[in-house]
Amino acid sequence: MKILKVIGMVIITLVLCSCNDEQVAPKPSDKLLRVLTAGDYPPLTWQNPETGKYSGFAIDMAHSLGMYLNKKVVFVKTTWAELGSDLMSGKADIAMGGITATPLRKKYFLFSAPVMRTGKTLLIRKADKDKYKTLADVDQKDVKVVENKGGTNEIFARRELKNAKLIIVQNNTVPFDYLLSGKADVMITDTVEAIYKANIHPELYAVDPQNPMEKSCKIYLIPKGNKAFQEKVNEWLQTVRAEGTVEKYMKENKIFVHK
Repeated sequence: MKILKVIGMVIITLVLCSCNDEQVAPKPSDKLLRVLTAGDYPPLTWQNPETGKYSGFAIDMAHSLGMYLNKKVVFVKTTWAELGSDLMSGKADIAMGGITATPLRKKYFLFSAPVMRTGKTLLIRKADKDKYKTLADVDQKDVKVVENKGGTNEIFARRELKNAKLIIVQNNTVPFDYLLSGKADVMITDTVEAIYKANIHPELYAVDPQNPMEKSCKIYLIPKGNKAFQEKVNEWLQTVRAEGTVEKYMKENKIFVHK
């Protein structure tokens, strides 16, 4: 079982960053800002399945960046498993929406300045709030943990859980249905998502989100070789933060961040 988990983590690593150090990304378009986003991570990025329209904090921020650069924003759909290869293949100029800064990603991409602080926490059914308080409570043979394929939630779960049954689903909209229907008991996810989902679904409960199990921050990803574009993005981030735009968008999208 341990060997299978190690193999699984290697596969995730290759999928997340299916690129090499020699690749050089195309320069950003003069007229378009192509934004890569999964569209399955509200309140940061969400694509309405009926209209195709995107919404969320990262979407608001993308439009703000487009205005700052005087470029038209075009959203490019991706998945968490394909995000790395899509960005490096030149499909977009920047990836936005729920992306966690990790050492692995830093090896292959340029990061923007941190956008918000977050961390991993447990999302469970409220009826089980006295049952699952810690990761040790979750890591039992009779506990089913659901995660979306290809993201840091899956990597964290594979690394930390030795006994619990891990269920991997294809996108980030499915785990919550599994929790609500009883197909799974726990999802390990970011505090921002856990709180948002618990507010939408009173049956769900975010476990102590003010004290996440692993702290991290959300950033935007830029292909290597685009240092000048990275500097422009960071210049914009500094400006909109000073103007209060970041805080405004967070409030409008009902985002909680811990200190």
